Amino acid sequence: MKAVRQIIDYLCREGVLGEKDLASLAGGGFVGWHEVFPEPENTQDESTAAGSNPQAVPGTLDEGQADSIEFLPQRPARPKRGGKIVRKGPLLDEKGLLRRLRSAFGAWSESLTGLVRLAQRLAPGGACPSWQEAAAIVRKAEPELLTHEVQRGLEQRDPAFDLLWAALAMEPYRGLLHEPGLHGPAVSGYRAILAAKDRAHLGRHIKLLRYAEVASVYNLRLAQRKALAAMEPIFISSRQLFDQSLPRAADPLAYWTFVLLHSARRGARGRRPAADAGEHHPARDLPDDAVWLRAWEAATILDPKAVTPFLIELHEKIAGRPQSMAEALWTARFELDQEDCGFVEAWAHGLKGADMTQSVYDQPSIAARLQDAIIKLRQTAESAGRLSIAADPEGPARFESFLKCIFVLYRSDHEETVASHFGYDWEMFCPRAWDRPRWG
Repeated sequence: MKAVRQIIDYLCREGVLGEKDLASLAGGGFVGWHEVFPEPENTQDESTAAGSNPQAVPGTLDEGQADSIEFLPQRPARPKRGGKIVRKGPLLDEKGLLRRLRSAFGAWSESLTGLVRLAQRLAPGGACPSWQEAAAIVRKAEPELLTHEVQRGLEQRDPAFDLLWAALAMEPYRGLLHEPGLHGPAVSGYRAILAAKDRAHLGRHIKLLRYAEVASVYNLRLAQRKALAAMEPIFISSRQLFDQSLPRAADPLAYWTFVLLHSARRGARGRRPAADAGEHHPARDLPDDAVWLRAWEAATILDPKAVTPFLIELHEKIAGRPQSMAEALWTARFELDQEDCGFVEAWAHGLKGADMTQSVYDQPSIAARLQDAIIKLRQTAESAGRLSIAADPEGPARFESFLKCIFVLYRSDHEETVASHFGYDWEMFCPRAWDRPRWG
């Protein structure tokens, strides 16, 4: 799994962290203060353009897009300064970028059906024939109205959760610039547009928005984020919609996004409650790294005030856990009474109490000593790993499974075993209803 630092780097690149979130991370040493308060760019071109009369490129925009984007006239490129830069990889100019977008747009329509259905709820008369128009409509929608229509759609299954989620999660626009070393002002500008929260964050790259194709991607990306954020109030007020929808969802991104959100909203940093009767640790396997990063991104968009502190807390708990627990348990193993350690080793290798019976100890005595030894080791693990094993409904059984593993492994394998048993998923909970067998 990606380390917490890698998750933070990813969230910074994607532009989903606000200044307060970044300041909190900078205060903990996770990011540099220059990332919170970057040096201002030389925006001579943009300031000059802002004083001009915006002009749309004739024949490039439909009416819905023209309402949502202000277009700037093209300005001559500034002369480059300094020595010559040698680039390895192909150069892509604006014309090449536009060709790629036009050739890709047709394949996106089916995946964006859920967004079009949502936009039809928002548009006067329900008219919205294309995803380009849908993106502009959703992007401009008032947050309260958008939340209302998302909730109505989930209740009426039009669009149903899976269909809407597919539209919010799809992002083929990222893969358009996949070649290693691909470069050029158009490439830098396009990538900046994908990470921008709004026009104010675009700087000199704002000029690319004069093209209808780029404006469509910009609208789509912001519409996806805005519709996703609209789910957060529904998650609080109408949890039953998610309890009904998530068992159906085959998409691991949807599942893990809301597991992170649920976990982050349980109590507060440093004051997380024990699981109640309706919760358990996630039953699904942890996702691959790519889905894991995107789940953090989506959860942060939903509730940055809860998710960012949760991420910091995870780092504090997990970063040193494998080493500290492995060292503490290795030491505690040899601090046990020699016979007790032998009982634990025999138990770890699968022997039953009857198999360990000696002339000195009967079976009940061995069972009692074995249980006392396991409790001592568990208390050591709790202290070293900042864990609450005994208070967790699944804790004692999970710890015994873990203990059986490390007692038959070489010391060099202990840290990896700790990480696999008490990693990210140990710090997360979700409603048991989310892990019901999927309905037919």
